[in-house]
Amino acid sequence: MPIFPLDRGERPESLNPLNPYHYGLLAYWVFFRPSVLRSYLYKAAPDLYRQSGWSKFRGSFKVRGYRNLYLMAIASVVKCLFLLAFTFFLYTIAVNQGHTGSINSVLALSNTEAISASGRDFTGDSSLKVWDLERGALVRTLQGHRDGMNAVALLPGERAITGGRDRAINIWDLEGGRRIHNLQNHRRWIEDLAVTPDGSLGISASADNSLMVWNLESGKILHTLESHTGSVNTVAVTPDGTQAISGSTDGTVKIWNLEQGTLLKTLRGHTGGVKEIALTPDAEQIISASLDGSVKVWVRSTGTQRHSVTAHPGGVNTIALTPDGEQVISGGADGTVKVWTLNQGTLRYELTGHRGWINGLAVTPDGRQVVSASSDHTLKVWNLQKGSLMHTLVGHQEWVRSVAVTPDGQRVISGAGDRLLKVWNLTSGEEIPLKSVERTLFWTTLGFAVGAFFLWIWIIFATALILTCSFMALGLAGTVIAALVLALAGSFLFTNLVILNDLLKINPPYQQMFGAIAIDPWVLTVGFAIFLGIIWSVAFALAGRSGVAAFAGIGLILMIAVALAAFDANIIKDKDIASRVRFVAGISRGVEIGFYFNLLVTIGSLRLLFYPIEWIAALKPNRRGEGHPVFWDELLVLPLPNSRKYLLQQLQRDEKAGLHRIAEVCRNPFQRSVALSALSRYLHSTEYPLHLLYAIARDPDLRAYLWSPVSAEDWRGIPERRQVLLGELGLQPVKCGSDWLNQFAEDAIRVLTWFQRSHRQTPLTRFAALLYYLLNCEGDLSALDWTDYKPTLGSLRDYPGGLEIIDSLTILARFAAVQDLSDLKIALETMRESTTAFYPGEGEAQMEGLGLIRPEVLSAIGHLAEIGTLVGGNSPVTDSEPRLATLAQATVALDTLEAEAIASWVTPERGIFEQIIRQWRQLLLRETAATAKSLV
Repeated sequence: MPIFPLDRGERPESLNPLNPYHYGLLAYWVFFRPSVLRSYLYKAAPDLYRQSGWSKFRGSFKVRGYRNLYLMAIASVVKCLFLLAFTFFLYTIAVNQGHTGSINSVLALSNTEAISASGRDFTGDSSLKVWDLERGALVRTLQGHRDGMNAVALLPGERAITGGRDRAINIWDLEGGRRIHNLQNHRRWIEDLAVTPDGSLGISASADNSLMVWNLESGKILHTLESHTGSVNTVAVTPDGTQAISGSTDGTVKIWNLEQGTLLKTLRGHTGGVKEIALTPDAEQIISASLDGSVKVWVRSTGTQRHSVTAHPGGVNTIALTPDGEQVISGGADGTVKVWTLNQGTLRYELTGHRGWINGLAVTPDGRQVVSASSDHTLKVWNLQKGSLMHTLVGHQEWVRSVAVTPDGQRVISGAGDRLLKVWNLTSGEEIPLKSVERTLFWTTLGFAVGAFFLWIWIIFATALILTCSFMALGLAGTVIAALVLALAGSFLFTNLVILNDLLKINPPYQQMFGAIAIDPWVLTVGFAIFLGIIWSVAFALAGRSGVAAFAGIGLILMIAVALAAFDANIIKDKDIASRVRFVAGISRGVEIGFYFNLLVTIGSLRLLFYPIEWIAALKPNRRGEGHPVFWDELLVLPLPNSRKYLLQQLQRDEKAGLHRIAEVCRNPFQRSVALSALSRYLHSTEYPLHLLYAIARDPDLRAYLWSPVSAEDWRGIPERRQVLLGELGLQPVKCGSDWLNQFAEDAIRVLTWFQRSHRQTPLTRFAALLYYLLNCEGDLSALDWTDYKPTLGSLRDYPGGLEIIDSLTILARFAAVQDLSDLKIALETMRESTTAFYPGEGEAQMEGLGLIRPEVLSAIGHLAEIGTLVGGNSPVTDSEPRLATLAQATVALDTLEAEAIASWVTPERGIFEQIIRQWRQLLLRETAATAKSLV
């Protein structure tokens, strides 16, 4: 019976859950050397390894080597969860250094502090952040709005008020980092906010066509101002805090009495919605900017229009006044900034240079400069005295939505869709880095990258351990179940990533959040397909089905394709009456999945992901060639350069070790043809080819199974390594699969690798076929016809040791042909005519030094000759009693020869000797019975 193929390397007796190296070692075994894993499991508990079902699973907990693998699997999953939490934690810190949605508003609290408010992120949340401009640090983050903040205003005493799309108004303590009030009564979102100079009242403008006046101390509504027929876009308060001015999409500007909550005046003249309102320092004049492209100046006290200019054809987006109230600056959709004199209503400068909309304007406290923010991702600093460009501030990656200048006029603060606040030196036009933020981003990003790297490593370890534990407990069925579970988990992840990717495309806040790391769906599809191919390949390879492994994933996807094609044709298209339409739809879906997707699965199944690395390793292995992938990747599918060369070198360097390496490579059906090609070349080039063939046949280590068995069918059906080597050298079809599926894969691979095999018949290949036959028919050689092999034996005469083989096998054939004891004389005469010396007993030791191929066979033939001489030298008729003693002596000699010599042989002639001994024993028994009968 074949022996279990144990791994020859130095491996740990039991893997240690506390040793990280052992996790990597196991992953290497699973993905590249599954035979080593099976050897490890067999060594840990040989009896348990051969069991199956529930008894094996229950018993596995009693074996340390098995139990440690369970612990490692649990530990690897826990490690993955920890690394996932760690990377998510670092990612959250990094993301929170900026906003998770686009920055809609920025305000300067002081020369060294600023605040920024964001729109909604992908979760619907938004935030208000406080920044220390001196340290370049984020001070605190305040969260409370849903769906984004549209408006921010400052209150006395380190407070701020915000309004958002969630229809709520929040009052914040910026120093304490807490929300003081949450005010809700609007029916739609908040568009703008204004606060009285003393900070006692707040006015909110809403898309529900109304304004509300709030007592900011108590949080109560004082008045609801209703008169607009469209969304109220903007609101401003007079310096004395008695009146509010609002602008609406209905094209009107309205003046309100805050104390009474009554409408004072309605200013009409715009033909489009009013986008923004500004007041002169003395509040005597109101400036309104409209989407109709005009800027109008109104006298507040009378409600009359003083000036109207057509400023920007595409609409006016924003306006600003110089501190002295002498100039109005407007920015529009046409990308220009225009400077107007307030008193005359004339254009002073038209500032061009932006390539996008103007979204914001900020004038320096001294009124000498204005900063414009644009959708072209830039800001520009303009000299208002000369009407010239001073600086272009480049750094944002998205639309710049808001801009502010610090009270000392030294810094510009900007916010954009790229979510991170930027600070600029107004004098030099250079960005002032947020040093503390950048340090935090650097370390968290580095930590995230390291964490993500180790997360993927541990995911690989966990995958390997899940497959291992499933195989260990349930065999092939366990690995298939585990592969299905992993495929379903991968499908869930793949589906969610595709959905997220779609959301990125249709939802701007998602794009702003994840745009930089969005993955193309094609990349996701390729990755998922390769994952499926590798998982299914490894699942079958773990159970020794290397041939099936290469086709398993492809076959699975083909079955899914057929099922989905039928589903598409008969369920989804069931309302189509025309059968042709349904048939074409099904075929289209089947081809899409079964062919195109399967091409990607093939990358994983054929391990093409590793192929470039293995190709390089094949071109430049280590000095002895042992670094070639053919030696360390048992699942290698495609051919690699130099495989035959380095296998041949192994044989030339150390024939016995080389044969073992050849046999190990033959476990892989895809590389078997290359290994046997190298062996055939060596056989036909070595000086002693017959010695080599017998070295294969007689090596005890080559009596091992070709690959380590897993199922009951494997223990019965897998051939010995020496059988495979000799049979393949003899150009014989060797059945290497233990079940129909595995054998079908083996046959398919044999066809695919046909061109790599040697098909040339030589005397050596024919003799290898004879040895294979002798090994394959051990114990039953009754059908052996030696006449068919006489030409084969005769062709060996010119090889070293050829005469020994010819003579010994000829004599054995004569001995096997003895049908009566009287025939022994003829057989012995044939032996005496031989030129080969047959020494029984001590002569075997002498034959070792003569360079003979198999001295034990010659010695055994000598023993048979002695027995034949003993029996054939006495007459059964004339002297019966001595004859009986002689027959008994011969019988004992046969039994001794069988028990002490032949029983321990691994040589191919063992079967012939066993047949001869059985046959002679029957003749001796028959002769003994006849002789005993004559004495009666």
